[in-house]
Amino acid sequence: KKQYEQAEMTNAQLEKEKSDLFFKVNKLRETVEGLCSLLSETHKKYDEAMK
Repeated sequence: KKQYEQAEMTNAQLEKEKSDLFFKVNKLRETVEGLCSLLSETHKKYDEAMK
């Protein structure tokens, strides 16, 4: 019974870590998408300035 309870606790901890990591990955994805947009906009402005 004790092993089962430990396994349940470990499983709950892993599920929480998984949830936390998904949240962090989504935040990073949003950041990268924002930076890509900013870079693209900067390239366009540079190209216009060099005409």
